[in-house]
Amino acid sequence: MEVNYNIPGDYGTSTPVSMRIYDVRGREIVSLVDGVRSPGPGKLAWDGTFSNGRPAPSGIYFIDLAAGKSRVVKKLVMTR
Repeated sequence: MEVNYNIPGDYGTSTPVSMRIYDVRGREIVSLVDGVRSPGPGKLAWDGTFSNGRPAPSGIYFIDLAAGKSRVVKKLVMTR
C-alpha cells in the first residue's frame, strides 16, 4: 500500500517527521518514519505488516503524520 504525503516548510530546511499507523483501539502497530526530512511531497510503501512482521488483519487503521507543528490523521481500510 502506498502512502502519499506532503511535508510543509521551506526548501533547504529540515523538519522532524514521524509517521505511525494505529489500530482502532489507538495502539501503535508500526512506525514508518521517525527522523528528519526535507519539506515537499513524498511517498512510502506499507507492506501491511505489524512491526513484528506479522500481517495486519483486514480492518480500519489510522495513519498519523506529524511534521514540525503540523499533524494529519487519515483513515485507512485494509482488505486482504
